[in-house]
Amino acid sequence: RHWHVTSDFTCVLCHSGIWEDWQHLFFGCQFSQRIWNYLQIQWSADVDLKQIIRDTQRSFGHPFFVEVAAMSCWHIWKQRNRCVFEGIRPSFRSWRRDFVEDISLLQHRFKPPWIAPFLLWLRFLP
Repeated sequence: RHWHVTSDFTCVLCHSGIWEDWQHLFFGCQFSQRIWNYLQIQWSADVDLKQIIRDTQRSFGHPFFVEVAAMSCWHIWKQRNRCVFEGIRPSFRSWRRDFVEDISLLQHRFKPPWIAPFLLWLRFLP
């Protein structure tokens, strides 16, 4: 495929010089933090991942937390891979466009009582 990837393992999303691991990429990176702030998701600061997810899900307050978090991470990963493999600069705008499009398609899989609150939540994102 003629990809030209480097042997540099620092984060390509925030250019902070920090080693890119899953914790940084999805939670510590400035790019990711902007996304979580936009979605009004505040990750708890526990050391146990299961407890972090439970606490954050509770504070999010909507039954579709897992769907929103998973889709957010998927699109963070896609932004990262576009940068690494295609040389496309990561942008919040393209992340948001792709996230909203895909999460909107997912609503048909929600339980009927979740649909109206989900659409309201989505409509009132900043």
